[in-house]
Amino acid sequence: MNKKEFLQELKEHLIGLKEEDVKEILEDYEEHFRIGKRKKRKESEIAKSLGNPKEIAREVRRELHKYKEVSLNSSLIEFWVNTKKLGRNIWKNIKKEVAHAKKKVKEIFEKIEKKEKKKKKIKRKRSGWKITLLILLNLFLILWLWIGLLGGIIGLIVSSWAIIFSGIVSILGVIFGFIVPHSRAVNDLFLSALFGLIGLTSFGFIFSIGTWQLGKAFFWLTNKYLKWNNKIFGGRK
Repeated sequence: MNKKEFLQELKEHLIGLKEEDVKEILEDYEEHFRIGKRKKRKESEIAKSLGNPKEIAREVRRELHKYKEVSLNSSLIEFWVNTKKLGRNIWKNIKKEVAHAKKKVKEIFEKIEKKEKKKKKIKRKRSGWKITLLILLNLFLILWLWIGLLGGIIGLIVSSWAIIFSGIVSILGVIFGFIVPHSRAVNDLFLSALFGLIGLTSFGFIFSIGTWQLGKAFFWLTNKYLKWNNKIFGGRK
């Protein structure tokens, strides 16, 4: 863990504290890194010696709790931070998988194009039965497969927006629930539900981005397939 990662994680775990307190704590730990660098120490070594940012934040909250300056407990904050981390990891994995799939498909088409260029003779006219076979394949298999995949992608997009909408509506419901006076236990339950719904809504946004990327990849493949058909019908190998 380097300096930037350490301070970012510490800042996330200090959510809910006064801004001036957070700023002062972060400045103190930045000073530790400056001192360590002057001693020719690596950032990872300094971060390791300072401890776990989550534990540091817990200790800060325990100290401030004595003076009743903390409204949110550490478990709720850690749940929120872990939800954000999960969202970031899911989004990174989605981008990685989509990029990997596009790269593989691109390599396949590049290989096909290279093989086509290596052929010395180019026939201007294709045999009638081959063109007929391709037409039948497109009409009775490819077209229906394409429609099915398109419907599936649309369904995923609709589902992601349904998650987002239901999450937002539920969050508003919990917020309105705070307006009515309740016991401390009920308020804590509402607060836990609020963080859970925020995590669900965040997942919905990430899911919608992933399905959007999937849709882009789908239409990119469709365009490639149409170009390939155009080459076949144009009489080129």
